[in-house]
Amino acid sequence: MCIFCVPEKIDKASIDFAKAMHEKYYVPLTALVEEMDALRKTYKNKPNYHNEAELPELLEAKYLPKFKDMVLSFALENISSESSVTVAALKVVVENAYRRTQKYVDWKTYKFALCEQRAALHKTTWPTSRDYFDSKIAYENLYAKLTTGTDLTTITPETIQKVAVGQGYSDLVELFHAPGSLIQETDFDYQYQWKYGEASVTVVINQYGIVEKII
Repeated sequence: MCIFCVPEKIDKASIDFAKAMHEKYYVPLTALVEEMDALRKTYKNKPNYHNEAELPELLEAKYLPKFKDMVLSFALENISSESSVTVAALKVVVENAYRRTQKYVDWKTYKFALCEQRAALHKTTWPTSRDYFDSKIAYENLYAKLTTGTDLTTITPETIQKVAVGQGYSDLVELFHAPGSLIQETDFDYQYQWKYGEASVTVVINQYGIVEKII
């Protein structure tokens, strides 16, 4: 089953079910992610942030159980094959949010890790975070097509002009309402491209955000 395609025909009961699942899971999930990320941003502004295990321990105690509960609750839902691929895509978002939080909890070992281990943490945390935002946008696009018949993707010369150094990958995914295509990867950064028709932009991004914009 394709989780990125909306069927040409879908009955009203399936649409209503997708809307109910959206309210039950997506709305509280995104609010929880925003709250957690705001807390992470606060800690990142503190001196010696990378030498502290306090934040990962807080995430483990306060947020990880909530994301896990959502995953377990979703697994108990009676989801039929007619419920629409949108609900299947939402399941991926819930699972990716949980995995992303698990990766941030892993950072409680950072203080005691060797340099090679720290590099490994960076390399495994970033793709997990990217997967969450990619699946979130894919779901939002599907949900919009299902409920309003509209396509949210906006890769245009106008939106490309809004791309700026210092923005994060999630900022661009939200701006374009589309995942980026990985062009090149090194030990220190990633190169992504967004393209639609004649409009395209390529960025070099590292853990601090965009360091170069190429049009």
